[in-house]
Amino acid sequence: MSSSRDDTTFDSQESSQAIVAELSELALRAEDTEELLDAAVDAAAGALEADSSVLFERLPGGNRAVCRRSTGASDDDASATVSLDHGDSPLVRAVTDDDSVVVDDLADRGGEYPDRLLERDVRSGLWAPVGTDDPWGVLEVRAAVPNAFDADDAATLRTIANVLAGALESASGEADAELGGEWTRKGEVLERSPVGITVVGADGTLQFANERAEEILGRSRTEIADVAHDDPRWGLVDANGEPISTDDLPFDRVLETGEPVTDVELGATRPDGTRVWLSVDAAPLRTDDTDRPDVVFALTDVTDRKRIETEFEEILDRVTDAFYALDAEWRFTHVNERAAELIDVTDRGLVGERVWDVFEWAADSKLRTEYERAMERQEASSFELYYPDPLDTWFEIHVYPSETGLSVYFRDISEQKARERRLREERDLTDRIIETNPTGIVTLGPDGSFERMNRRAEEITGYAADELEDLAGGTAGLDPVKPDGEPFSPDEIPTRQVFSDGETIHDLEIGLERADGRRIWLSVSGTPLREDGEISGAVFSFVDITERKQIETDLRESEAKFRQVTENVSEVVWLSSPEKDEMHYVNPAYEDVWGRARDSLYEDPASFVDAIHPADRDRVLEALPEQREGTYDEEYRVVRPDGEVRWVRDRAVPIRDSDGDVYRIVGIASDVTDQRKVEQELRAREQELSRLMGNVPGMVYRCRNERGWPMEFVSDGCEELTGYSSTVLEQGDVQWGTDVVVPADRRKLWERIQTNVSDREPFSTTYRIETAGGDERWVKETGRAVVEDGSIETIEGVVIDITERKRYQQRLEETNDRLARTNERLERANHRLEKSNERLEQFAYAASHDLQEPLRMVSSYLRLIEDRYATEFDEDGREFLAFAVDGADRMREMIDGLLAYSRVENQGQPLEPVDLEDVLEDVRDDLQLRLEESDAVLSVGSLPRVEGDASQLRQLFQNLLENAIEYSGETPPKIEVEAERNGETWIVSVSDEGIGIPDGESDRVFEVFERLHPVDDHAGPGIGLALCQRIVERHGGEIRVDSESGEGSTFTVTLPAQQR
Repeated sequence: MSSSRDDTTFDSQESSQAIVAELSELALRAEDTEELLDAAVDAAAGALEADSSVLFERLPGGNRAVCRRSTGASDDDASATVSLDHGDSPLVRAVTDDDSVVVDDLADRGGEYPDRLLERDVRSGLWAPVGTDDPWGVLEVRAAVPNAFDADDAATLRTIANVLAGALESASGEADAELGGEWTRKGEVLERSPVGITVVGADGTLQFANERAEEILGRSRTEIADVAHDDPRWGLVDANGEPISTDDLPFDRVLETGEPVTDVELGATRPDGTRVWLSVDAAPLRTDDTDRPDVVFALTDVTDRKRIETEFEEILDRVTDAFYALDAEWRFTHVNERAAELIDVTDRGLVGERVWDVFEWAADSKLRTEYERAMERQEASSFELYYPDPLDTWFEIHVYPSETGLSVYFRDISEQKARERRLREERDLTDRIIETNPTGIVTLGPDGSFERMNRRAEEITGYAADELEDLAGGTAGLDPVKPDGEPFSPDEIPTRQVFSDGETIHDLEIGLERADGRRIWLSVSGTPLREDGEISGAVFSFVDITERKQIETDLRESEAKFRQVTENVSEVVWLSSPEKDEMHYVNPAYEDVWGRARDSLYEDPASFVDAIHPADRDRVLEALPEQREGTYDEEYRVVRPDGEVRWVRDRAVPIRDSDGDVYRIVGIASDVTDQRKVEQELRAREQELSRLMGNVPGMVYRCRNERGWPMEFVSDGCEELTGYSSTVLEQGDVQWGTDVVVPADRRKLWERIQTNVSDREPFSTTYRIETAGGDERWVKETGRAVVEDGSIETIEGVVIDITERKRYQQRLEETNDRLARTNERLERANHRLEKSNERLEQFAYAASHDLQEPLRMVSSYLRLIEDRYATEFDEDGREFLAFAVDGADRMREMIDGLLAYSRVENQGQPLEPVDLEDVLEDVRDDLQLRLEESDAVLSVGSLPRVEGDASQLRQLFQNLLENAIEYSGETPPKIEVEAERNGETWIVSVSDEGIGIPDGESDRVFEVFERLHPVDDHAGPGIGLALCQRIVERHGGEIRVDSESGEGSTFTVTLPAQQR
């Protein structure tokens, strides 16, 4: 936990160490001394929390010093020059004593320099020499209060001064240092660092470790170097004690990302078995001669801090309630996790804040009264308190005082308070519900006596509560009757059923006589009340259904008239209950259409489903609930008993009572078989048209000019475009405007098309659709309105997929952005490239003149000696002469090859369309003699036209074919040349069945003068494949080789396709 005072101390130490570590790391890589001076004064002020920091440099002669850098100081200080002749000055003492100087209160000292500091409101200070023996200068920190610095601060400032001194000494000798001695130049800085510093090469080998690193890790530098960074002997674990995977190690993270990592806490095991906890910072250390950087580490030993944190956390973990501690000034000194969850609403931490500042409302509350009373009396206290918004929480609080503050334990009792409140509210609510309920409610005691009757019960019966007391337990005077008008027998009386049988009754219809003599109908429900298993009373509820009973009577009369009207119509008319469990009426037309007797429908209302064609049955069953909403309109097939199939259009609407409840469904089913035949014939003709239009790109359509654009005709291209078949759009199962067009584009599309068709103008617009598979596509729609007799009948047009075009546009925009970002990098690279080209041209000139001319002279004289004096040499002499001639010839070949290699970029021809078949034909002619001598079989497939330099491409393929012939082994060469298109490039491969390339040697064959075989075995200067690679790279392509020893090789080249 970082909330204790011990943690604050360790955090401060860790912060100082981190600042010193950052300065040390800067000293390693900083090339600008001025930047280092700025960092030093900032580090001193930050590490010691000083008001200002000043860096003085001694001038030649040593008796004066000038301010080189300052932070937080006045302008006068920033330009000051001070004398070093006054022996009592702390500035002078730091130089002469070669040690840090602490002044607790400048007011107690005299002298010119302390007096000048006092004039600038400086009361205490700390001075440290920069360097030893003959210091470079003095580093000074100041504070506006006395006693601001102690011995630990003096040690920290001296460490910062030593780091700066070492860096300055290293910088002064940099001009004379060798490149490989980088760590030697800065060794003094690193050795003086108070943090462990190591440098690990990109290959994982230790490059450097200072003495502090040896102390922290418990190993000598040699031992550290012998143990790899991921060796299990380190026993590396994370802050939670869990093993760290290799990918999560700081070394691997820096190499993977190329970015620094900071403040990584991990544990390592020393050779003696003890664990040391480290705070690790790591950063890449790049050099010009490698692509992969070394890694520099700064290691800070935080073992003591970790131990204190662990002990403190173990103590606090035993506290399960919310807990916080306050000091005598009412400041939070600790807040455990549970407390933070409950009261730290800003999640910024409470430690160090005054409780009355965090909870301003509590300054005049019971909380402050109880806290002050506990501190004053030094007595524990417990109380309940509500914390208002934003907490809105009830807490049970226990306070335990001490001389130094309060320990407060508390828990959330909001739920308990809420339960108590709900119980009170439920009691009140029950009373209100009974009194305001639209249902009549009465309760009876265990003997059947009346106990309570709500207002609605009085309204329904016309009796006051006291007037019904004589009727309790019976119905005397109410004249109860059953739905058929017959009186109840004694055993059928509802109250007797509940009390005697202990039964619950539901929705029992009873007719009663009101106090005014009018007959009413009630739906009664009742249930016994039990206590310890015995009936202790009963509660009855009832609603007045008199109006409903009258409606039912009227309905029966209306249905009789309804039957008279519908008996002779050709459509099937039916009337059923909403649940379809009762068929009230169906006219004779049912027998004509369904071919079944009406009685079968009365006996089993669901039997009409059995006649529905199996392919339509599930769809109809799913749609039946729509009858209650008035939206049911389905067409389906009916299979008659004689096998004849008829098409039916079935529609239904609900009939509602005065309360809006559905109590009947009335429907009409029409025989549309003839109409469907006509539609099928029309659809067949449209399908024929669709087939004819199958070659039209995209989807051809005709639709009505309505919201959703219902389709009358859709071509087969619809399915490829949208994933929906044309049928589902034509039948209306899927609507173009509401199901296919994405919601964000619907309104704009509708307005655009309506504007054009209203003006009788064709339209063309782009928008997005969503396919059946959920994919989003961009489409372009072009169409026009079909106008007849001055009105718009339909809209017809074509919709095509332009998704790829849109994606290309997006990729083009992204590419433009990337090009803009890389433009500046390219401009910087141009300058370096121009310098490189100049050097290459100079080299080419030297190779063609300065090297070749002497070589020609050597070769000429060697051959002259061979011609004139060969007979005078003995056998050894002639052999030596042959070696010299052969060596000169090979040297000439190497110079010629190197010259060709250097001229690829600066003397090549512009890239233009080149036919590779012509190139290979020329190469075949050049190599005709070698092909015949080696009995080579050369197979060349169809080759493309590419963008290139014909001369260089000829050189490329000649080298590859010569290479295949040379390394064919003991059998005649078999060579194949093939090409394959890959986007904007062509992949050309040259394959042979020769000796191949040993494993792990494939990359070497492209290096200049790199040979895998002795010259005696295979002649040549060893530059042919390197030249091939340079030619391919100039063409913006790549070359690679796939080979196995003894299995042949395939060289693959990518070249840009010809631009159209």
